[in-house]
Amino acid sequence: MPVALVSLMSSNLPTRRCRVVVCRGCCCGNVSKHPDIDHNIQLSQLAELPSDQAEMMVSGCLGNCQDSNTIVVVASRVGRAAGGATMWFGRMLTSELTELVARWVQAGGPGVAALPQQLLRHQVKRPKRDRPVQAKSPSRPPPASLAFPDAPQVDTDWLGERPMSDIAEKVRAFIDEQVLPHERTLVAGGGPAREVLTRLRRKAQESKLWAPALSVELGGLGMSLNDYASVAELEGKSEYGPAALGSDLLLDATMLDRHATSAVRDQFLMPMVSGRARPCFAMTEPGLPGSDPTRLQTKAVTDGDSWVINGGKWFTSRAAEADFATVACRASTGISLIVVPTSSPGFRVVRSLPLLGGSDDQYEIALNDVRVPRCYLLGSEGHGLAIVGERLLLGRTLRCLRWLGQARRTFDLMCARLTTRRVGEGTLADKQLLHRFVFDSYAELTSARALVYAAVEALATGTDARIAVGIAKVVTARTFDTLVDRAIQIFGAEGLTDDTPLPMLHRTARAARIMDGPDELLVTRVARRILADHQGSVATDPVATARTQPAK
Repeated sequence: MPVALVSLMSSNLPTRRCRVVVCRGCCCGNVSKHPDIDHNIQLSQLAELPSDQAEMMVSGCLGNCQDSNTIVVVASRVGRAAGGATMWFGRMLTSELTELVARWVQAGGPGVAALPQQLLRHQVKRPKRDRPVQAKSPSRPPPASLAFPDAPQVDTDWLGERPMSDIAEKVRAFIDEQVLPHERTLVAGGGPAREVLTRLRRKAQESKLWAPALSVELGGLGMSLNDYASVAELEGKSEYGPAALGSDLLLDATMLDRHATSAVRDQFLMPMVSGRARPCFAMTEPGLPGSDPTRLQTKAVTDGDSWVINGGKWFTSRAAEADFATVACRASTGISLIVVPTSSPGFRVVRSLPLLGGSDDQYEIALNDVRVPRCYLLGSEGHGLAIVGERLLLGRTLRCLRWLGQARRTFDLMCARLTTRRVGEGTLADKQLLHRFVFDSYAELTSARALVYAAVEALATGTDARIAVGIAKVVTARTFDTLVDRAIQIFGAEGLTDDTPLPMLHRTARAARIMDGPDELLVTRVARRILADHQGSVATDPVATARTQPAK
């Protein structure tokens, strides 16, 4: 950078005001040590500096700033010239002052004589640093592949694992070959994600893998819950597997099949199970605990043959693409469930709710004087919480099965990293400290699977499954969360980036401990039910009893 040298102790400086911006990124910041130089000074004030203070050497280079009244100080360098400290000023962005500097240098104007004449005979270049200046490395481009790098498929010998059926083998191949390659697009959301999901659903129907757990009458494969459980694990390897295969419809289809009127079945249920309509379920409300549905404020009142609904909901999955919503409302006789077409006047998607900084399909909705026919009520008025209870038991169990699939994916990623990442003379797998990660993860995941399948069995046989489902949900969510945390730790800094699927898995795993009931709520409810079974019982200890009995 060419530098014109001039003394600013001249009395001929212009009096216009200029703003001085100091940048200390490449300098020692000594400009700030001059008490008379602030961020908004008159140039004439510089001439009033005492003669024993530093003279200023001002650059004559023009910059590209649009503000003609700005001088940007990009560097300062303390040296000795004319008996005082000197400073290098970078780009001087005032063309008028630049011309003045050039005129001073050429004519030896006032104040210049005090500087060494050999510095005025020619322009000098800014001194170079001793160390070479390295060019800024470009940012790493995102991976070109649409698929996250994943661990190879490993058939780990999981304790208690059931033999894989033909349908399960086909589902595993579909997830690995069709869904995982498009995960990056699906995570990003928007129009491209919807297009990919539509194609995947069409392929699932063409491959005769659509809705494995739905009954044949509803267009599914008719698998029982016990048979579907292992398939649900495989679907869950990807967060988008159930949506691609139509299995995410199971909750809404079961609810409508059991409780909907014939009008709702014809208008909503049958189009939904064929893939022509999408549902959403709206219960949780902003500002209220989702774990206590008795406090819901959304109201539904009757007006002739219609329901009129007013209120707001959030954490409503798939609301942006849904064709209808099942809304939990407070009616005159209690909480009721009413089906609402999303095209109804007054139904509005307020915003999306990204979870932990990532994209997600959760939304906030508003209902303002939404009017629907009275026959859109599910079940009888005031019995909505009983239907919600049925839905939660099945929903928590299905979530647990899918979390198992993602937890197993995480475990495979962790083991693959341990066996391939070289450190020193070996791999991470040689480090005994990390063996504990593998042992604990395998033990916890195996235990969680046993609890989940116990819950599946309880639901399938119709017994009281509340304790089994509650324990399975808490343990599986914690296990999933812990495994993802360990995998990120083993991957190191790379595990924090979207170059791996771990951030995506982390968002799902952390939300698992809150969605469908937080851990604390379920722990309390399960403990109370267990303790209720012991009410009135007398604790007996055979050894203590023997000690208190008299000797014969």
